[in-house]
Amino acid sequence: MVGKPPTQANQLGNRGFGSGIPIITANFFPVGQDDPAPGYLPPRDPTDPTQRVEYARAGSPTVWALEEVLATLEGGELAVCAASGMSAISQCLLAHLSAGDRLIYSKWAYPNTVDFLANHLSRLGIQAIASDTNDLAALEADLSQHRPKALFFEPLSNPALAYCSAREIAALCKAFGVISIADNSLLSPAILRPLEYGVDIVIHSLTKIIGGFGEAMGGVVIGRSELINPVARMRWTLGGVLAPQVADKIHDGVRSLDLRVRNTSSSALQVATKLATDARIAELIYPGLASYQWRDPFAADCGHLGGSVITFFHKGGAEAVARMANRSSFIRFGPSFGMAMTSCNGGTASERYYDQPAGFVRLSIGLEDPEDIVTELDRIL
Repeated sequence: MVGKPPTQANQLGNRGFGSGIPIITANFFPVGQDDPAPGYLPPRDPTDPTQRVEYARAGSPTVWALEEVLATLEGGELAVCAASGMSAISQCLLAHLSAGDRLIYSKWAYPNTVDFLANHLSRLGIQAIASDTNDLAALEADLSQHRPKALFFEPLSNPALAYCSAREIAALCKAFGVISIADNSLLSPAILRPLEYGVDIVIHSLTKIIGGFGEAMGGVVIGRSELINPVARMRWTLGGVLAPQVADKIHDGVRSLDLRVRNTSSSALQVATKLATDARIAELIYPGLASYQWRDPFAADCGHLGGSVITFFHKGGAEAVARMANRSSFIRFGPSFGMAMTSCNGGTASERYYDQPAGFVRLSIGLEDPEDIVTELDRIL
């Protein structure tokens, strides 16, 4: 479809249905000439009786409509939605890795992802090797030494906010014949489209920025058809499919994605600028600030929007973070980000990534007025 991303997000996927997309909940449905949602199904031969009925473990017309939009927004040929971000990651990796294969993954990756890669793939005979994807020389050495089949990384890592260049990692992977897989959940296609820089596969937790309202859980895998079709077959086998009711909720978030990302990035920059000089904070990390450690590669790949997530270290440690949770009147404390409401989460990320004492905080800026957010943070810090 011709048009910029906000136009695509609002126009794709609802062909023939006016202002909305039907939520088709049947667990099997006819296809071909009796297709209930023309244009959303893969090409089929209506004269072949085995192709006249589809089972909902392969998705549904409501899910396929969402997949069409997400593939277009990321610049991919095909998208496969899953029940959660971790479901998307696991089904993608199980589709492409077999016993005896090696996977290199970023040491900066989301802890739950690291748990799956390091502790569960090994039971299947797949070796997962951690590497510092922010050190290209070290990463190149690891690629040369281990000769993996795939590399998994987060361009902007959760929760540490370390940035590694999608274009440089994609180039390295191509030089070694390695499948590059990027979890782009912290940025979304409104800020970064890794496929444009040569990354092979992009994954999102749709629960976060793309869903946008904290009301739905899902994931998606996007890329070239030859790389995504095996993921669709793995979804069929494992059954980690997105429910149509949930797909409809996430589609609502997609329609406002560009607007929300621009708003929350602007607000996050204002909040980060204020917090950076607060005497109660030991260190603050935000990609939109000139002081950001990886500012140059981030700006080269992502432009001027820094995203909605800020991290910082409270000088008062874990006890001070716990007091913040008890004092807050509208900042929600919980294990997610990217929602319309501002949310906050404390943790032990400092022990994994930084030489800082406890007191790590991940702050996700929502759609509230940034001055109100600053005032609330000043009160509860």
